[in-house]
Amino acid sequence: MQGVDFSGRRQQNGGCKPYLCRDGDLDLSDASAIANTDKYLARELQSLSIDELERVYEEIHGVAKTVEEDPKFVEEKLESLEGELKKIKDKTAYERALFLSPRYVRDPLFRKMFLRADSFDVRKAAARMINYFQYKMELFGEEKLVKKITLEDLTPDDMDELMSGSFQFLEEKDRCGRAVCFLMQRLVRYKTWQSKLRTVWYSIMSALENDDEAQKNGIVNIYYSVDLGSIEPLYIDLVRRIRIINDSLPYRNACTHYCYNNPAIQPALNILQLVAGKDNRVRFRTHIGSNMECQFSLMTFGLPNYILPLDDYGNLKEGVMENFIAKRKAIEAADAEAREGRIDYPNKMDILLGRGKPYQEYHGNAVLSTILNDRRDEYNNASRFEKTVISYDIVKRVHESKGRFIQRDEASGGWVIVPEAVAREKVSSGFRTRSRRQEEHTNSSRMQGRHSVIGEPGTHHRQKRIKMEQQYNIFK
Repeated sequence: MQGVDFSGRRQQNGGCKPYLCRDGDLDLSDASAIANTDKYLARELQSLSIDELERVYEEIHGVAKTVEEDPKFVEEKLESLEGELKKIKDKTAYERALFLSPRYVRDPLFRKMFLRADSFDVRKAAARMINYFQYKMELFGEEKLVKKITLEDLTPDDMDELMSGSFQFLEEKDRCGRAVCFLMQRLVRYKTWQSKLRTVWYSIMSALENDDEAQKNGIVNIYYSVDLGSIEPLYIDLVRRIRIINDSLPYRNACTHYCYNNPAIQPALNILQLVAGKDNRVRFRTHIGSNMECQFSLMTFGLPNYILPLDDYGNLKEGVMENFIAKRKAIEAADAEAREGRIDYPNKMDILLGRGKPYQEYHGNAVLSTILNDRRDEYNNASRFEKTVISYDIVKRVHESKGRFIQRDEASGGWVIVPEAVAREKVSSGFRTRSRRQEEHTNSSRMQGRHSVIGEPGTHHRQKRIKMEQQYNIFK
C-alpha cells in the first residue's frame, strides 16, 4: 500500500481491496441519502437473501450459530490463509513484521483471530491481516509492530482519553456471552484523532486476547447518547476513521445499538449509519427515550441494565476506569514476568546480526553504520590494541543507548543476545569491510584513469561501430 489512508478511501492491494473488501458505502454528499436513511436501510435488507436476513436477526439477538472449529478444518484454513497472504504483493508492513518476529506473525492462535473475524473466509482474513500491520505501524511506529500493545505504549494524552471512559469494554458480557463495547460521546476529551484511535486499538485488542468467546461470537456496540445535545461533525469523522481501524482488527461486529432522547440529532444519526457501511448498517438498531426507557429496550436484546457502567441518572459510575486500568496493569505485569529473559522482537536501538537488506535497513544497524563511517579513519590508523579499544568503546555506546547485539534464534523464532566478544567482532568486521571497499574503489579509479590514457583494447573498433550505428539510425 502507498502509505495508510484513514480518510475512508479504499486502496488496492494485490487484486483485493484491503479495506476488507467491504461494499455498500453511500455518498454522504447526497442529501437525499441522509434524509432517507430508513429507505436505504429497507432496500438493503430487501436485497439480502432469506438465509442472510435470518443470519442478521440471529446475530442481533445473539442466537447465531458460530462456525464449527474442527481441528482439521482449522488447520486447512490456516494453510489456505498462508497461501492467500503470499498472493498479496503490496504488504510492506506485513513483511517487516514477519522479519522482526516470525513467531508472532505465524502464531496459529493469532491468525485464527483473523479467520474468526471473517467467518473463516481466507481471502478477507488475509486482507484484514495485511491492513492490521499497516495501520498498527502507522499508529504506533515500527518499533511496536510486533509487540502486544500495553498501557506503557500509550502517550499521556492517550491515557487521558482512555480514562475518560468514552470508549470501554464492559466487565460483564451480554446474556449470550458476547463482549460489549460501550461508547459515550459526551465524555470524549481526545486532542487528536490518532490519539483516540490508539485507545480504541488498545481497548479492542485487550478485550479479544485470550477470549475465544469474544472472537467467535463477535462484539456488541452500545452508543449511549441519552441527554446528548448534538453530534459534532468531528465525531462523525472519527467514526469513519474508527470503522477503518475496526475493519482491520481481528473481530466481528455482531450488532450496534444507539440510545438517544433528542430528536434533533436524528440527521447526524443518519450520517453515522451511512458511514458505518452496509455490513454494520443492517445490524444497527436505535432506541429513543429516557434512560429508563432505553435501558429497558436494551434488555430485550439480552443487555440487562446491571452490566451498564451507569448510575441512576445516566452518568458514568465512579471508579469504573480506575478498576479497568488496575486490572490491565496486573495482567500486563504478569505477561512481562512470563517473558523475562526472552526476546520476542528487537527494540529500536538493537543491532541485528545477519545479512541482507532488512538487516541493513534496521534502525539500530543504520545508526551503527553511521558510527563506523565516522570513526573509520581513526580505526585504520590505530594500532592493533587501539583497534580493540575502539571496538569495545562502540559496543559500550550501543549498550548505553539501550541497544543490544542480537541474532535470530531459529529454534524459538525469537532473538538472543550474543556474547560481548561476538559483538566486538561485529564492529571490527564492519570496519574491515569499509576498508576493503575503500581499497577496491581506489583501485578501480586508478584503472579507469589508466584506460582513459592508453585506451582499452578494442576501443578504436568499438568507437567505429558506434559511429556506424549512429549513421544508420540517422538515415533509417
